[in-house]
Amino acid sequence: MLTKRPLRALALIGAPLLGLALSYGPRARANGRMASANQLAGSPVDPNLLVLESTVGILVSHDLGANFGWICEAPVGYGDGGPQDPSIAMTTAHVLAGLRQGMSLSPDDGCTWSFALNDPVVDVVVRRDDPHTALAVTSAYAGVGDAGENLYMTHVLVSHDDGNTWSQLGVAIDPTVTVETIDVALSDSNRLYIGGAARRPTDDGGIERVGVVLTSVNSGATYARTDIPLNSGNESKYASAFVSAVDPADPDLLYVRVSDTLADRLIVSTDGAKTFTTAYQATGPLLGFALSADGSKLFLGGPFDGVLLARTGLDAGTSPSFTKQSTTSVSCLAWLGGSLYACVRQPGSTFLQYVGASANDGVTFQPKFYLGCLSPLSCPGPDIAVQCDPGLPLLHATVGPCPEGGATTSDSGLDSGELDGAAIGADGAPLPRGEAGESDGGRQTGEPALGGCGCGAGESASALGGFSAFVSTLALALRRRRQRGRA
Repeated sequence: MLTKRPLRALALIGAPLLGLALSYGPRARANGRMASANQLAGSPVDPNLLVLESTVGILVSHDLGANFGWICEAPVGYGDGGPQDPSIAMTTAHVLAGLRQGMSLSPDDGCTWSFALNDPVVDVVVRRDDPHTALAVTSAYAGVGDAGENLYMTHVLVSHDDGNTWSQLGVAIDPTVTVETIDVALSDSNRLYIGGAARRPTDDGGIERVGVVLTSVNSGATYARTDIPLNSGNESKYASAFVSAVDPADPDLLYVRVSDTLADRLIVSTDGAKTFTTAYQATGPLLGFALSADGSKLFLGGPFDGVLLARTGLDAGTSPSFTKQSTTSVSCLAWLGGSLYACVRQPGSTFLQYVGASANDGVTFQPKFYLGCLSPLSCPGPDIAVQCDPGLPLLHATVGPCPEGGATTSDSGLDSGELDGAAIGADGAPLPRGEAGESDGGRQTGEPALGGCGCGAGESASALGGFSAFVSTLALALRRRRQRGRA
């Protein structure tokens, strides 16, 4: 359902690529990156429970995003080996975080964590038809091949008990493929798709990079490989294929983002990954991807391309046609409960970022929660607060203060009363009340605002999202790679 160099590449070199590692002590670590979010997961059993993966840790909401509690890296089990962006998922009983260190899981919505696997996890996904079952891809460096290519020991693992125990599913993955993502078809649980990249010899004796999609129709017993030619230039040097979604009704309809370090494109297959056509060429990174529950609406988004919508229902060999809904700069998208959620940069501010929600398919977004309002997740025990409190000064210095009442800073041109609950229009600027095409909504009751900050706590909880990526091109290149838009 989120960037960066591939997760495994970071695991191999074991060093922060940005070189900005900062620390407040051994238990609270700040990685020095721009605060941004990559992936939003909803609980299959509790509609109010959301988990958001971000560059500053994992965020948990028990009230549909009206409030979020912050979990820094240390309690989850990472943060000492350089920046990484875990893959996250939720089963009926656990929050799962796939890390270079293994699979960390929490039975109590983020308050306590333990490792169920010690193998480096590249990606994890939960089956929507059986939310007790999760699939994970693990991968570790295995040496160099005869042609000088890197080789990897990669397996698909499955858990049928909410992540407590894992076993290998099917055969080992082609060792020449650098794996990035995995997904499973809702309408056919035997259909697996794995995205990544590989190098192959050319007719003139050279070596070229290609995107790769692996397809299994028998739960991993065998895989068919499809190589995706990459465009010349940057794509041919750095791009990988990221499986983004499988149509909920048609297991042959597959959406894949080809991602390099500058500009991405969406490719679509209507024949089970045998062939692909390019559906959209972006001008920048496509950090956001969302597919409606019935598969009829497909959303793309990024910091430069804005938010785009295509109506699906594709015939064989056809591609979706996209319409730009707004120029809103987003770094992630998610479809939850009939609304589109986004990670949006606050207009007129160099700091504030917020979770936004749209009831009109991305034309406007309603701010819900500001990243500056984060404080450590409230838990029965003191562990989260003890480990994460020392990192709050750096976090708030990165994202700015929590605006009073959830309002924006004065440089937006609106005072706190005008912007509290204001929507964001097609040009990324706040719309006055009554012009947004959305309901203002009522105050959301639920758990108190974390840390005594009321930012966003009074907003309607009918929508949610992720966070914004107002980041430099370098930061995007280093962090963008986990593009995990789950349908």
